[in-house]
Amino acid sequence: MDRPTLTSRQRLEVARLSGLMSRLTRGRLRGLDDDVRQDLLAEVSTDPAVLGVVLGALLVPEQPEWVEADADGAALVRASGADEQVAEAEAAWQRERHERRSNAGWITL
Repeated sequence: MDRPTLTSRQRLEVARLSGLMSRLTRGRLRGLDDDVRQDLLAEVSTDPAVLGVVLGALLVPEQPEWVEADADGAALVRASGADEQVAEAEAAWQRERHERRSNAGWITL
């Protein structure tokens, strides 16, 4: 499965949103109202493809203890306008990546 193709600007926004999502769901910004959280996301990106890549990554948690937080983050990113087709492609790529790492002896879910 190929990963969704993004421009360099979009990749930067994905990185920024990924960090923000971590803070919003597991970190110091956890517990903010959804309206505030959506405003914070919109300050970084409103691009449906960017949101879709972030959503796809959230659909495949890297740690068992992140499942609930990532589900909360996924709902937030969906409500912000994530492209579901991009999310499906990213989630498939993430699953394959986890499987490759697992087959190579890496510890994953």
